[in-house]
Amino acid sequence: INSAGPSTTPALPAIASDAALYVASESPMLGDCVKVLNSTIVEQRPPTPFEFMNISGNMAGFYIAQQIGIDGPQLAIARRHAGLEAALELLQLPTPTHRHALLGCVEEGVWPLAAQRQRVGLPKDAAMFETSHWFYCDADCRAPLAELLPILRIVDGHEMQAVLAQLPADTQLAWHPALDAFRQPFAARSLANVELGSQGVTAEALCRYLESSSTAPWCHVTRGGDGAFYLLRAQRHGG
Repeated sequence: INSAGPSTTPALPAIASDAALYVASESPMLGDCVKVLNSTIVEQRPPTPFEFMNISGNMAGFYIAQQIGIDGPQLAIARRHAGLEAALELLQLPTPTHRHALLGCVEEGVWPLAAQRQRVGLPKDAAMFETSHWFYCDADCRAPLAELLPILRIVDGHEMQAVLAQLPADTQLAWHPALDAFRQPFAARSLANVELGSQGVTAEALCRYLESSSTAPWCHVTRGGDGAFYLLRAQRHGG
């Protein structure tokens, strides 16, 4: 990773014109999906062309690439509770076609919030957030801010804990809030939970690590909608 930041970061680094664009989400295009379902089920009318295009194609990626002037391949990726990990798994596949990528992890809020909480499985009184995090990944960078290690996918919870126990002793552990039951044996080296409740947790935790001064290895643990545990590991080099 050459640089990283949330949506409030004032400036992006120079992005290669042939960079790929990956837009990841845990619950993508919720606003447009709600509109389409409301029109077809409640109002019993066909969706408008724009509504249909927004849920069946990568229109967001098209407009983002147009605005920042990149013409590499584009891909929209979604996986419940592990959207960022899904995008990084694809980015880490060996490919000769592109060496640079702008990766966004975006989660939108949809009103009314009571219905949105129900969609994403949050308690009725949970605080709601919209999140937008962006990372520039450059396989040829000579002085990267951090290096990402291959994503680990582990099905069994006991095996996951065994893998964590074998990580370097100074590894900082970050957890999805839903996994508090697993963090107790590692409490001494676990970081405070990100206060997002659910969506965008991994991206926010990674941003906080990259923006810190730490040079200790870092690992985030989450559980995808498929029931598997995903370990995202990073090593910050400074800067």
